[in-house]
Amino acid sequence: MESKEISLVDRIELHVHVAPDVRERKTTVWEYVRTASTAGMSAVVIKNHYFPTVLQAASVALAEPGIQVFGGVALNYSVGGLNPQAVERAIQAGARIIWMPTHDAEHERQYNNKPSTGISILDHQGKLLDEVKEILDKIAAHDRVLATGHLSYPEIMVLLQACPHHGVEKKLINHPGIVFQRFTISQQREMADLGAFLEHSYCRPPHTLSPDELAENLRAIGPDFVVLGTDLGQPQNTDPVSGYREMLGQLAERGFGPEAIDKMTIQNPGHLLNINIRS
Repeated sequence: MESKEISLVDRIELHVHVAPDVRERKTTVWEYVRTASTAGMSAVVIKNHYFPTVLQAASVALAEPGIQVFGGVALNYSVGGLNPQAVERAIQAGARIIWMPTHDAEHERQYNNKPSTGISILDHQGKLLDEVKEILDKIAAHDRVLATGHLSYPEIMVLLQACPHHGVEKKLINHPGIVFQRFTISQQREMADLGAFLEHSYCRPPHTLSPDELAENLRAIGPDFVVLGTDLGQPQNTDPVSGYREMLGQLAERGFGPEAIDKMTIQNPGHLLNINIRS
């Protein structure tokens, strides 16, 4: 099935990987931001698993004033893991998203047959670690986005249930359809009921959902609780801007109209980033 051509004007991308990085990437941050700006996108967030991206984003934004460029920090071992100081400094530098552990998360390490080598946000009694509570307080104080990274479903539920006690309002569940998470629709509904947005990513089966599976998930959850992004940047895949256009075209072919797509790509991510593109 050929995808419809969808305009990217005003759209927002919360999850893209670019060079320079410690891993090979499809495109450089300069090339990506320039291409996204030319396509008319209003804002993008640069993600890196191992280094904060806030200064990288700020530097590129100076050269491309037609688009807003943001960064964040993923709490993996290279920044000290669950490190409140890393979060504080990243926020001071302009971070909009704080990702819980990704490749260093114990859940992903277990999936890759490397148990007991990763980071968990819970103690042996299944309660949040004190440093995680401190991180939540910092996120809340600056109205930033808490993203769940590569945590397990039980960890995410404990984290979401703690958010109201710490004042965290903006919660983002990263790629709920990725192979090492693959949350059920029922689990996704539970997360949405706790005020979280589901960030569904570009279809790269079998690593993520097929286009038909993605459409099924989105219909079940509803656009009010979904953010669409690509999670692209891998050298073997299409470039992030082309992938974003392809994903939206695939959804349009499957019956998602402009209002629903705008909700998932403009209004919802704009709310998370505190930017108003269209009312």
